[in-house]
Amino acid sequence: RALVHTRLLTSDPLMADVKDEEMDQVVAKEEGIQDGNGLQDLSPDQIQAFCDSTISLNLTPDNFHDNMLKCGRALFQKYGGPWNYLSEVLPSAEQIASFYVELETVFPRRADCEYTHWATLPNNEEDVFCLHLSDLSFDPSSSTKPAPFSSTCLELLDEFLTNDFITAGDELKIWKNRSQAAQPEGKAWTCYIKGAARSGTALMLAHMCMSRGINLQALRPSLWTSLCVVKCKLGSMVADLISVAMLNAQLSARGAIRKSHDVATWMAKLRTLKKANCDPSTILVKWNERCTAAQKLEGHKRMAVLHLLQMPDDFCDALLRHVSRWGSDNGCFLEETFSSKKLLLGYAPRTNKLWQGYLTLKADGLHLMLKTLIHEHDGKLPGNRRKFSTKEVENTALQAQLCCSLEEALMQDMGVSKTLITLQDEFMNGDHHLQTELQAAIAEKKPQWNFGDMDAVKAILKQHRAASETAAPDEAMSRNIAATQLEKEELQLIQKQIEHDCKVYELWRLKCEDREAALYHASLARKLDRQKQCRQAAQSMMDKTHQNWCFGIQILEKPESVFKDVNKIRASIAKNHRVPVNDIPVVLFANWSAPSLLKAESQRRQASSIGAIVNDSTAGLNFGIVLVPAVSAKKGLLWQEESKCRELLANCNVNCDSSFVMAYTCRNDLRETRNVIQNGRLLLPMDDDAYQNCWQMWRASCLFQKGLVADIVLPSVEDLVEIEDPSSDSVPSFSGPRHTPSRPERIFQIGQDAASKLLKAIVEGVTSKALLLVDLTVRSADLLKGFLAEKFQGDIPNGRDMYYLGFAETELEVDWSKEHVMDLLTGKFLDESWKSVLPLPAADAEETPMPSQPSLTVLQWSQKVKISGLSTVRTPDKIVRQWGSSPTSGAAFMEFLQGMRGKYALDLPMPTEDGSRKRDSHGQFTPGASSKKVAKSEPAFQEPASGNLFNISDLPTPFCYEAVTMEKHAHLVICPGNRAFIVNKSKSPVMLRAGTVMAGWFKGKWHVVRNGAGGDQGSADIPFHLESSKDCVLMGSSWTSLAQIISAKRVTSPADAIIGFHDLTDSPTAEDSKAFTLTKKGGAALYFRMDNVVIKEGEGTPLVPAQHLAGLVPYQTWDSWCTALAWSVRWPPSAQKGLTPIRPFVVMSVTTTIPPEKAVELSAKGQEVKPETTPKEEGVSAE
Repeated sequence: RALVHTRLLTSDPLMADVKDEEMDQVVAKEEGIQDGNGLQDLSPDQIQAFCDSTISLNLTPDNFHDNMLKCGRALFQKYGGPWNYLSEVLPSAEQIASFYVELETVFPRRADCEYTHWATLPNNEEDVFCLHLSDLSFDPSSSTKPAPFSSTCLELLDEFLTNDFITAGDELKIWKNRSQAAQPEGKAWTCYIKGAARSGTALMLAHMCMSRGINLQALRPSLWTSLCVVKCKLGSMVADLISVAMLNAQLSARGAIRKSHDVATWMAKLRTLKKANCDPSTILVKWNERCTAAQKLEGHKRMAVLHLLQMPDDFCDALLRHVSRWGSDNGCFLEETFSSKKLLLGYAPRTNKLWQGYLTLKADGLHLMLKTLIHEHDGKLPGNRRKFSTKEVENTALQAQLCCSLEEALMQDMGVSKTLITLQDEFMNGDHHLQTELQAAIAEKKPQWNFGDMDAVKAILKQHRAASETAAPDEAMSRNIAATQLEKEELQLIQKQIEHDCKVYELWRLKCEDREAALYHASLARKLDRQKQCRQAAQSMMDKTHQNWCFGIQILEKPESVFKDVNKIRASIAKNHRVPVNDIPVVLFANWSAPSLLKAESQRRQASSIGAIVNDSTAGLNFGIVLVPAVSAKKGLLWQEESKCRELLANCNVNCDSSFVMAYTCRNDLRETRNVIQNGRLLLPMDDDAYQNCWQMWRASCLFQKGLVADIVLPSVEDLVEIEDPSSDSVPSFSGPRHTPSRPERIFQIGQDAASKLLKAIVEGVTSKALLLVDLTVRSADLLKGFLAEKFQGDIPNGRDMYYLGFAETELEVDWSKEHVMDLLTGKFLDESWKSVLPLPAADAEETPMPSQPSLTVLQWSQKVKISGLSTVRTPDKIVRQWGSSPTSGAAFMEFLQGMRGKYALDLPMPTEDGSRKRDSHGQFTPGASSKKVAKSEPAFQEPASGNLFNISDLPTPFCYEAVTMEKHAHLVICPGNRAFIVNKSKSPVMLRAGTVMAGWFKGKWHVVRNGAGGDQGSADIPFHLESSKDCVLMGSSWTSLAQIISAKRVTSPADAIIGFHDLTDSPTAEDSKAFTLTKKGGAALYFRMDNVVIKEGEGTPLVPAQHLAGLVPYQTWDSWCTALAWSVRWPPSAQKGLTPIRPFVVMSVTTTIPPEKAVELSAKGQEVKPETTPKEEGVSAE
């Protein structure tokens, strides 16, 4: 009482005459605070003042424990726990950093202890190490549990104040979280497995003392000394969040203050793990597998946790605050309460439709139920508090939801102001009259129930009516508007309605006119989706985890790895077919026909792999095939290549005495130099018994019986593939007119037909559950393509039970082979040549009908007057008469209507006999201008301008270069100053048609410049840049537009209809529904640089091939009135590269005629040479 009186005098001198009964009230409240009661009646500011005054009044060693405990209890009441307290009083990063720095000063590191940091933590779980308070963290991410509960931390605070902060023997358990290793200045880096509550309480106690100037070293030296060092252990060497959470749960049952996880703690822990993409159900299964029987989370408790995870976040936070304050034992909810399905969002009792709408559980009802029960629990005396039964919570939830539904109905249906509705407040404060009415209504559930009959609702409606009557006179005054103002507003409304109808009509008209574009793009979208699913089907065949897997490609590594991978695949195949592994034969294939294409190390690995697999313990089933060398790097050394290959195989203990022949039908070109005979060897075990077993196994096959594979079609040079980087941003592999493979490459690529017939010769006549083909030389993927052809359309028995495993020398070959085969399969599935392994959508869909006529608000449809077969709209006569004759608004209305008629197809008159339309005096309209589609124009004929036409004798001399074009009478001449002329030396006119190739660039190289930096492009480097579908390119020998090329590609494979180094964006117009625009892709630009042209010097003008002439002058020269730079392009084998350039050419962009013995200068577009200045004069002066 004396302390209270002194404090009151300090805060206000006038309180000296305070009455005894008032003093008694204050003292009683403070006594309640000391007992843990009464804090809920104080505001946060009052709690803070109480703490400051309690600690500041004569703090001595004797009263230190009691006053600090009272202060801690008050702060826990205000903030809810130590972490919340520290987060509130240290809101900024600067304040937190200052706090940790002050910890180093007030609680210095002890000289008798060796402190550890994150980088020097031990590598075991037994060693004890020392940390400082500044190493401890209070960040929520430092623990898998929620913030420490205030009830637990209050007991810990009492423990510390009584027996000091002792961690020796009961060490904090932390774990190595690498994300915490880089904390600023090495502070607050710990992550807890066990000890978050103790560390948080210690940090809070330190802050309470430092912020209030308490000399803890003088008042409690032992406590101060214990806070200077924190003993810890590594609780686990694992570093994943789930394992840490499991270990934390196991340790929670140990100790006097710590307790096993309750439902709320599990809910908070799983919320944390769920944010880290962990599945709660899986975590609970793992926990139940590793914990004791008593600690298992099963039955109602497990269901309660899972149900709480479905609740709104703010509901869970409020429940955690309640459990934090009172603890799980003293809270108001049973652990199994929330296992009830009647407390889930969306629950509604079985009843009529009216009451289902009222009682369907929503978030607001759940919140009101929770607040009501917590408010009731907190308001009771300690002896009267108890846990609510599950039935009581369910009933309260229904009442709370009905209360919320009534409030919503009052606001929406009755228009009652939210400030007048107090049902939720009354319900939460325990108004038993309201609760009785709600309970009775829920029990009866009358179908014709009127909530206005409730007394609480009647009182609210009565207040609403009184407020409405008070506001009625003011509302009447506000409606007293002049008649002219009303008419003005009505005119504005009718104008907006007419304008709205016109816009709706115009939109409908455009939709109808663009229906072709809509149909095209809808069809394109379907084709894209179908191609995407075809590619997914193809990928499933290469996915080892998918049931459709049948082939794979990987890089060739050491023989041990190849042997291991092959046996692993065999085991998987045997498991799928439910047969022993030994019943799955392996046939190995190595194409050594062109050894110069293979690395020596790769051949050694292939030979070793063949020897290991052929001589495996399952010998008698496995054998190999090798194609012997047919070409050598140097002439005359073929015998030596063959000898080396046989020696290599013999060293691997392989019998290669048996041979076979692959015979092609004939050469398909007189210039063809490839052999029509390819020799091969059968590779069998060296052991006699294994050899006999293998021969008996395969002797019925055509390959073993005849040793001949005949009637093979020799692939043409055009069909030979080119191995290149398949990535979309890789440069083109060549700049020549076509890809010309080398002789070793032509011999190596045996073709798909040869591979198919070789497989038939192996398998026909042999009975086997399944077969594994191992291709050790994938490269051009011929064997894989033959394998797929036989699998989908071949007539081999059990052909669908064959499997393929390929090995390539480099990552480039692996990537290229996969993309090449994916493109092949996708194309075959797309055109239905092969049946897809996954279901595909239909290729065609029903045609989209014409858009229906929209509803109009004011205007009417005119079925008699049409434009391009589409109805128009008209203004009703009633509206024209009403507003057109108005004395105040008539002129304004007619002026507005005339503007609408001039802008839209509104009020069109009937057409006259000649098809024209005439307006009345109110306006005019020219129909069809925007609806007519412009026909696509062909390149026009253009005569040379007079300023560009010269006599040959007037050209500047000497000529720098001269070339004969494809039109033999038309020559290209380069004169001094890089001036280009087309010269007709004949005595008859020469017509040059649009698309004629006039000149070209010599072969060169490509390079890429990314983001405008790092490139070495020069002024002569030509950028590969296209702008839209109107641009023309050379596809083969045809000069055509990009629109035609892309449209044709989209018919078969729309996903591959892309252009290299460009992003394609569809931009349909009224004239062209297939139009698109092009932009640079990803900041990367592709440049072509021509190699140097060797020009033979001699007498007269140097003659240069026209295909090399263009690069001898700046490329901008050819962008003239009649010529243009055009790119020769091709579709590469890798679809994702898109349309790829080969090299640039100069083509005629218009059709023109050159008179006999005349020359035409290729001046820039729109420019002419002045007639009064002749080129010859300019040339002489330049010299």
